[in-house]
Amino acid sequence: MIRRFFIILILFFSNTALSDEAADKAEFQKLYAEYAELNKDPKNLDAAIEVAEKMYNLAPKAYGENSKQHAFAAYYLASVYKEKNRLNPDHYNPDALKLYQQYFNIQKMRDVKQDKNSLQLYIEYMLAYFNSPNPSFKSEIPDEVLKIANNVELKQIEHANILFNTGELLTNKFQLKYGLPYYEKAFDLYLKELGPKHIKIADLYIILAKGDIINSKIDDALDKMLKAEQILNPLGKESEALKIILYRQLATTYKNIEKEKEAKKYNDKLRQLTSVASNFNTLIPIKRAAPKYPRLAMIRDMEGWVMVKFTIDKKGHTKNVEAVDYSHKIFVKEAIKAAKKYSYAPPKINGVSTEIEDVQVRIEFRIDYNSDPYISGSNSSGLFS
Repeated sequence: MIRRFFIILILFFSNTALSDEAADKAEFQKLYAEYAELNKDPKNLDAAIEVAEKMYNLAPKAYGENSKQHAFAAYYLASVYKEKNRLNPDHYNPDALKLYQQYFNIQKMRDVKQDKNSLQLYIEYMLAYFNSPNPSFKSEIPDEVLKIANNVELKQIEHANILFNTGELLTNKFQLKYGLPYYEKAFDLYLKELGPKHIKIADLYIILAKGDIINSKIDDALDKMLKAEQILNPLGKESEALKIILYRQLATTYKNIEKEKEAKKYNDKLRQLTSVASNFNTLIPIKRAAPKYPRLAMIRDMEGWVMVKFTIDKKGHTKNVEAVDYSHKIFVKEAIKAAKKYSYAPPKINGVSTEIEDVQVRIEFRIDYNSDPYISGSNSSGLFS
């Protein structure tokens, strides 16, 4: 009789536990659906955080500490905390970084195979870390990105882009010396993929030359800069921004080694390139529509640029707008939409209204972590802002 009673008691508690677990799982799925809906609209950020916190607290109870549901609940909460940090940097929440780390630790414990999604999530974590207040340089973070990139199936150009963008991130956040190793690896891959005459190779020659100058390798720096000049010389307007940087760098370098003739040569080239052509009036922007920052780029802390080309008609309106180069295609659509809304003072040649073709503007997508995100465009000549 007693034995039968204990068996019934055990079955009762087992069924109750199973019932509670099923209820917790059902509640988790309900919360996830609510979170996914809220996350579609940035205005719902606070509500999304509240739901994500509930998911995170419920996941280990419903599925276990090392479950994939707990891992992704940690990631979802990290991503909305990161967005809140971006919007409110004065109230920075360090838990975002801890939650990213927890996600990766659980996935590692579960021995989950790394793929492109794993790579993208770790890049997101890297950006969150280096864009946190006063980050210290930790080489293990970008090195882990490269380790994952080496283990997943990527096109060579994708691998090169990751290396280049990592170099940009570390250079902008710290110093060029931290970005140089990544630029150097990117150069080798770009050279194989794009060939020796591509504008990207010229860009990297200029960057690597700066590194040589810092390390007092002046001859190596000049060699790289002159190679960049050979690449850029036959190119059109799309190369003007780089030519300005290059000529200024060459003029300064020659001046520092007391080669006045060469310094004057590149100063003259610089003045010629940056001066306004004498046969038409200066292009005066009247309206510059601020592009919308792509939401996915904002969530991922991505910054970049788009070089747009267009024609200015006789009334000063833009037409035939197209992207001729960009750091990442995620910015192209919004840059083109913005450029279509630009307007200028009606251009004239010798006093006669006319159309101006092949006007290029470089639109920069930059996040200001001390205020709301902003986007600034360069002037009509296509100079870097």
